[in-house]
Amino acid sequence: MNKMVIFLVRHPRFPDVFIKGLVDGDYLLDEEAQEYAEGIIQYYQKDKLRWRFPVNQFMKNSIKYNSYEELKRIIDDNEKDFACTVFKGDKNKTYCTFEDLKIEREVLTW
Repeated sequence: MNKMVIFLVRHPRFPDVFIKGLVDGDYLLDEEAQEYAEGIIQYYQKDKLRWRFPVNQFMKNSIKYNSYEELKRIIDDNEKDFACTVFKGDKNKTYCTFEDLKIEREVLTW
């Protein structure tokens, strides 16, 4: 069975600042596949998936910009642990937590 998890993580103090991404079981669980990928997590920028974090739409040095950068740093510094936390669980588990972050998740299987 193949599995992907779409996640949405919001900043705890600024809920309108968020990062949406995808954890694909093929990249997370297969070390050979990781060699060809640019990372474990892919990120949504509108309707496109990217290997890098999307460009921040907020003004530089604003509170929202700093909050977005803080979210990026938490995910980037702990990519493997973050991806594993998001990935584990079945379709019934719609939320999980990582550090102080509450993460919404949707599991896709086929």
